[in-house]
Amino acid sequence: MELDPEEDLYERVSWDFWKSYKNQDGSIDDSFTMRKAIYFATIDPTLRKEIWPFLLRVYPWASTFEQREIIRNDIFIEYQKIKKQSYSRMKNALKTSWINIENAIIKDVIRTDRCKPYFAGDNNPNIDTMKNILLNYAFAYPEISYIQGMSDLLAPLLSTIHDESDTYWCFVGLMQQQTLFVCTPIDGRNLMEINLNYLRELLKLFVPDFFMHIASLGSDALELMFVHRWILLCYKREFPETITMHIWEACWSHYRTSYFHLFIAVAIISIYGNDVIEQCLPNDEILLYFSSLAMHLDGTIILKK
Repeated sequence: MELDPEEDLYERVSWDFWKSYKNQDGSIDDSFTMRKAIYFATIDPTLRKEIWPFLLRVYPWASTFEQREIIRNDIFIEYQKIKKQSYSRMKNALKTSWINIENAIIKDVIRTDRCKPYFAGDNNPNIDTMKNILLNYAFAYPEISYIQGMSDLLAPLLSTIHDESDTYWCFVGLMQQQTLFVCTPIDGRNLMEINLNYLRELLKLFVPDFFMHIASLGSDALELMFVHRWILLCYKREFPETITMHIWEACWSHYRTSYFHLFIAVAIISIYGNDVIEQCLPNDEILLYFSSLAMHLDGTIILKK
């Protein structure tokens, strides 16, 4: 397997490495090298709370300690305004659509990551916090509202950052990364279809035999239904959490490409797709085959691929 020449040149971003890139005022001039290190080697889990707001564009890399404190205070106040307005609407909710949104959020959050200690147990306040963030987001961004899958993307943010306001703004930053969050059309564009078009071209280039097999099955197979969950949840249900967080951070780093998640899909198919070709699997069995690989994929090899 041919590896990237820069593979293994970087170690996981540690507190010492992070501090060494900070100026005395807290600003970071060389964000490119920092993002490159994150892309290749990920972040010490104890550092995520500090670095994720940069990756999710809550704070500019060049901002100082003082500037970030001002930003944090300003967006905290803004979030309180959103909460107040959202609460007022819910209190006086007459529209069936708003009641349906709230019910959909409640239905999803009570099932999200309940096996994780942060969300486990009855009457867990973190479940309520997750619900509140999603309700407030739906209120603030009615053109997107709430879409199934958002709770899966929010949960790791909340369990890492803990603070409701800070998590909300990181979530907003994640939703604004349109190459990653593709559940809904924005500005008339179907972002999922755009991603699938790019992926088809990548498969033609890097895994031509697999693409030829898919194409031979007809237009339904070219919809690539087996990758939809990968893209929608950014592989959260395909890998253990350590690998998933590496993939997320590599995507958020935007080093080399804003479509790293599609190259992960190509890597999975290039490694595991031969069985599909050799067994001449039909479309429905291809979906079952790749679904059966969830939590059994070799994330280390896939990331290096």
